[in-house]
Parts: sequence; structure tokens; C-alpha cells
Amino acid sequence: MNETRRGAHRARRSSPTAMTIVLTAAGVVALAAAGYGVVQALDADGSADPAASGTPGFTCPASPITVTAAPAIAPVIQAQLDSVAQANSCADAFTVTAMDSAKAVDEINARKAPDVWVPDARSWATQVDPQRARATWLDGTGVATSPVVLASASADATAAPASWKAALASGDTRLARLEEDAASRAAYLAARDGSTTIDEATGAKFIALAQTLAPGTAKLAQTTDKSFPTTEQAVLASNGDLSMSVPKQGTLALDYRWATNPTLTGARLEATDVALKALRTPEGRTALLDAGFRVGDAKPEGAVNAKVGKLPDAKTQTVAMQQWGGLATPLRLLAVFDVSGSMKAPVRAGGPSRAEVASRAANQALGSMPPTSQVGVWVFSSRSGPIRAEYREVVPVRPLGAKVGSGTQRQVLSTAISGVGKYVGGDTALYDTTWAAFDKMNSSYDDGSVNAVAIITDGVDDNPGRGDLNLTQLVEKLRAEYSHDKPVPIVTIGLGEADPAALQAISLATETQSYLVKDPSDIGRVLVDGLSSWRD
Repeated sequence: MNETRRGAHRARRSSPTAMTIVLTAAGVVALAAAGYGVVQALDADGSADPAASGTPGFTCPASPITVTAAPAIAPVIQAQLDSVAQANSCADAFTVTAMDSAKAVDEINARKAPDVWVPDARSWATQVDPQRARATWLDGTGVATSPVVLASASADATAAPASWKAALASGDTRLARLEEDAASRAAYLAARDGSTTIDEATGAKFIALAQTLAPGTAKLAQTTDKSFPTTEQAVLASNGDLSMSVPKQGTLALDYRWATNPTLTGARLEATDVALKALRTPEGRTALLDAGFRVGDAKPEGAVNAKVGKLPDAKTQTVAMQQWGGLATPLRLLAVFDVSGSMKAPVRAGGPSRAEVASRAANQALGSMPPTSQVGVWVFSSRSGPIRAEYREVVPVRPLGAKVGSGTQRQVLSTAISGVGKYVGGDTALYDTTWAAFDKMNSSYDDGSVNAVAIITDGVDDNPGRGDLNLTQLVEKLRAEYSHDKPVPIVTIGLGEADPAALQAISLATETQSYLVKDPSDIGRVLVDGLSSWRD
């Protein structure tokens, strides 16, 4: 059952079931003497582990044990560790710093690592560079979890969408920067549902979504009337300011894990072990539940009922985040349309021409691009065609939102793309045009954007005696000029009788993909896929 709820004034734990712990008499006496009653250790996700128990006693460290924790859980950790220090007569034994997990990664990589790190997701550990940090951090031991929910600051509770994919594609949801916010990253990964590809419609929505990211969910809660992903714990701790729902298909959870600095030894390592045990006592569990976290199977008061799945494997996550990198970076694209005579051919008997269907699909893709995207259009055929040149600039590359005459660049482009049919005629000057387009984007490179060329053609280079380049020469020039520091990928899209081997060679020279489509209406889909799967 999926629910929609508002955060309670104070998140409190559900009444726990009775726990029976069998200890030796000596063990009970030792624990009671330390002021902690009976200690029950927990397994990796914070649930009870009857096979392990211990006492919170330790040797006072010469300097405080430093703990860096995600802001949501830091107050609970601070309170519990203060109790540990007091029980052991070790004033200031622990120092807890609340820090966003992304910033903590930067600190660790800069060799400013704490003794203990408690990030809000285990995936953060994979971003620690062992060479820069001079240590290999493991993802640690589970302390608590919190499902990712769809939150809203509106007075009415957010209706539960069918899935995270539906929520993100709706246009009514915003995300924080995925590289900084684990909840937004989990929502995106859940929307992918394990897939390594993006369909055209979803990709178009993701592109728009990726261009309107907020610095964090706290900022979203203050500035947007749209829904956004955050944790169940954040909603429960919001004093009723936020409502939440969970997609009917299910969600993923953030897991807060206790990771010990791999360089620790001796008394300092012993102290961190005792501190972890304190969080896993009945008192520690109660404190976490009261703060709105889940501990093992125990849920806080006000928790939603939802299916909580597992994160995809590391390879799938890597592909998904690489594609997001391409979507989130502003696009600067030169679209180059073949208008040689063969583009007059109908897609099917009695149907529209290839040029007409291609322009329609391109306009559909244009409509999904955010106003920050920069797009221009060229056409090409040969000197024997209506353009009287191998290629012609129809609209220069400009931001879609830029004012052009009485309209905008987007409107000018839409009109120009719809009218490419008037240029159709002549042969196909593919190689010279490809080099000219690459050279244009390369020489005017924008460091803040993904700079790319899209070549849409239905033929082979048949500009004999007039062209300056053959395929071998073109590929050699592209390889010589292509730079990893300032990459300009060429996505080639072949229609009809296009030469797939030549197009693939062109794209491979700039380390991207080539596509061969049977139906020109697929142009938008493959363009989204080509640009979203490429990342500098």
C-alpha cells in the first residue's frame, strides 16, 4: 500500500517489540556498571544481531575522535557520543561535524580525513580516490536508513505517481544537483529502473530537468512549488511543513553508514568501535527512530508504507551518471541536414519525403531543449544544387532563448528546419561539409557547454571532382584536430542509402556513436541517445 502524508510535528518511534537478551551474569553486571544497561549489537543495516554484544568502556584518547556526519544524522550521533564520553569520564572525547557528504568526499581526497565518516549513502565511498586520500575507504557498517520520497511544501499532500520515471518526466518535479545530493541521485537511478538507454520522450524530459537543478533540497523546499525528492526522515523532521508520497512502483533508500578511517589503530580505533556500539544499543536505536530514521525493520512514527528496492549495480550506476553528465551540461549543437536530391524520396509510397519527416522529427527534438541550449542549422548538397555551394549556414549557433528580430532563436530555427525542403537538390558533399562543421564548432569552442555536431544524411559522398577530401583524409584530419581537452563529437545519423561504414568512421574519429535509422521519425530519439550517452 502506498501512502501520502504530511510530516509530523515530531517524528517518534513506533512501539518496539520486546527484546530478550541472554547474557552471563558477569556481562550484565559489567554493562550496568558502565551506565548503559544491556547492549545489543546490530547487523550491517542496523537490525538486531543477537550474536554480538559488548561494553562501552574505552581508554580516553589523547585528542578528540573526529566524526564527520551527514547533517540529518549528526545531532543524533553527537548526543549519543556525548553520553559515551560522559560515561567513561572522557570530556570532549568526540567532536562531531555536520557536513554534506559531497563536501566530505572533497575533504577526504584532500587528505583532511576524519577518524569516522557517516555519509548519507554508501555510494559516496566510491568517490574517494585512494591515491589522493592515501587510503582505501570501505563503505562501512549500517547505522540507519531512510527511503527517498517525493516531497512538497504545498498544503495538500503530493499525490503518489506511478513511478519515479513518471514523476521526473511529469514536469512537476525538480531535482538538486546529483553530484551533491544523494536523494536526487537515488530518484534518478530509480527512474532509470536498471536501463542503460533513454527513450526519446524521457530523454527530452531529462534534458529539461537537468538544466534547472537546485543547489540542494533545502533550497528547493524554500523556492519551488514543485515536488522534489528528499528522505522520509527530512519530511518527518519538517514539523509538518512538507508532505510526502512514494511512487507506487517503489523507491530506493539512503543508508547512513559508519565508516572508520582505515589508518586508525590502537586506542583511537577502540574508541570508534565503542562509539558505534553506543549507536546500536536500545537507547541509540530509540534516538534514531525518534529523529525519523529507520533502524533495521523498525520504522519511525509517521513512516510511509512502500516497497524499498536495492540500488542498481556499480556498472549500471556509472553508465547512468555518465549519461546524466551529458544531459546536465548545456548543449551547443550545430545540426547539419543533407538536402541532396535523394532526400526528395518518400519514406513510403505516397507518404512524405525524407526531408519532411526528418525536419518534423528535428523540430520535435528542438521543442524539448531548454532555452540555455545553443543550436544552429546548416544544410548541404553540392554546387549543382539550389544552395549553389557544398554547404550553407541557414541559422547561426545562438542560445534558443536569444532574441532574434521580433522572435527568439527557437522560433527562427523551427521555421528554418520546417523549410529545409526548399533546398533539396544536387549531390552529397558529405566529407567537405563534415570537416567545415567540425572546424566551425572547434574554432568557436564554448568551455561551459557540450559542443557537438549532428550530421543527418541519406547518402554517400558523391561530389566527384569537386570535393577536396576523401574519407581517409577526413578521418585523419578529425583525429589530428580532436582534443580531449576541448572535444567536439560528431554524431552521424544515416537514413536510407547512407554509407554506414563511412559514418561510423567519422563518429569514431571523434569518439562518439553513429546511428542508422530506417524511419526518419527516429532522428529525435537517436539524437537524444547520442548526446546523452556522450560525456567529456
